[in-house]
Amino acid sequence: MGPVGAALIGLVTLPMLTWLYSPDIVGSYSLLNIGLSLISLIFALGFDQAYVREYYNFDNHAKLLKHCVVPAFALLTVLLVTISVIYAFDLFGFSQSSLSLLVFGYLAVGYFVIANLFTSYYFRMQQNALMYSLCQFIPKLSFMILIVLFYLGGVLSGFLSIAVAQFLAIISLSILMLFQTRKVWLALKYEPLELPILKRLFTFGFPLVFANLTFWALTSVDRLALTYWADMTAVGIFSVGVSLAMAAGVLQVVFSAIWSPMIYRWEKEGIENYTEQFDSLFSALSTVIFAAFCIVGLFAWVIDFALPEQYQRVKYILVCSFAYPLFFTLSEITVVGLHLMRRTYYVLV
Repeated sequence: MGPVGAALIGLVTLPMLTWLYSPDIVGSYSLLNIGLSLISLIFALGFDQAYVREYYNFDNHAKLLKHCVVPAFALLTVLLVTISVIYAFDLFGFSQSSLSLLVFGYLAVGYFVIANLFTSYYFRMQQNALMYSLCQFIPKLSFMILIVLFYLGGVLSGFLSIAVAQFLAIISLSILMLFQTRKVWLALKYEPLELPILKRLFTFGFPLVFANLTFWALTSVDRLALTYWADMTAVGIFSVGVSLAMAAGVLQVVFSAIWSPMIYRWEKEGIENYTEQFDSLFSALSTVIFAAFCIVGLFAWVIDFALPEQYQRVKYILVCSFAYPLFFTLSEITVVGLHLMRRTYYVLV
């Protein structure tokens, strides 16, 4: 329900943003999200996937969580200190202070992004469906409420209001989730770091960093290219189409949240011939994806009634935009095999 609820709120929030903000500001908001996703990809070091893979092989889950979280926070801290030193004069207002403060703020929010990432995985592996759903649901709801409050109150406007709302939504989730898991985090101080465990997690997770960066580049280059060859208005219009298409991403989020942990559990329990489920599932999901393409193509014109006139071109790119989340969902069925065999370096290929 979390991913579904988050998607439904997103479908409400997106048209609202198009009516409240010009396309260039919506484009800037899209680039903001690209930057935040890059933080989680780089600084997680692939240890988030390693945590899911090794969960059923560890009796002490707190120790596993600490070995995943500490390297991510350590790397983020090193970079934050480095940026602070390099931009020391800028931060004190000598030159380009706005740019350096934006970089500093991004990295500071990175702590909350990483904490939210691992907390959501903790709830996912604990099979705590309610809390995992809240991890998906709360940021979207908080963002929508804050945007409305900023608009009605006239406190902030333009891109600044979107950026502040996004950062506050992330921080609000962190506060709630860290409170819910406070006993787990407090217990981590009693768990010593062990080099063999770090090496094992690093061997699994580090190749995924390069694969994730390549994936991030492929899914971000469209908007980055438009900023260079077109303008922020074009970025905004294109981003709305992509964001609407990510409604299909709900299917992928729900599927991957259930599929990977289930496969790892079947392997741990020694269930025979569990990989035979792959073929029948692939056939069924292919049928669903085929139907989804048809439905989107037939009813793309409905978008005109929800968006302002300057976004009328969105309907022409909607079907193409749906290809990525739908095909990515299909790949989730079999890519888990690489993780089962711990051959993550093949993921980059």
